[in-house]
Amino acid sequence: MKSGVSGIALETDEEALMAKRRDLVADQLQQLAEDLEELWRALTRDPKAERRKERAWTMLLGALGAASTIASRQLVARLWAILTGEHPPTARRAPQPPRRTEPAEREDVATPAR
Repeated sequence: MKSGVSGIALETDEEALMAKRRDLVADQLQQLAEDLEELWRALTRDPKAERRKERAWTMLLGALGAASTIASRQLVARLWAILTGEHPPTARRAPQPPRRTEPAEREDVATPAR
């Protein structure tokens, strides 16, 4: 049975119905594949182990970040000293208050007995 308009490229009603069925089957197979993949993931992964790996990764990332920051500051301080012949401005420490030369004398006070 042909559709209402005739032409070379037009499908018959039966061909259109088969295309709809084919699309429906393809969609159902795609959904089945997704469901099987989710089931496989649920059976093969351990949420606690994944969280532990994430924490370990975060700690490693933090440690490497801190170490690279320290190393880069030391390198730049050395380069600054080589290039300018001065101490780097951030490497200077605040001046410390002068210390007393004489030790403070301690008065021995007897504590009253009770």
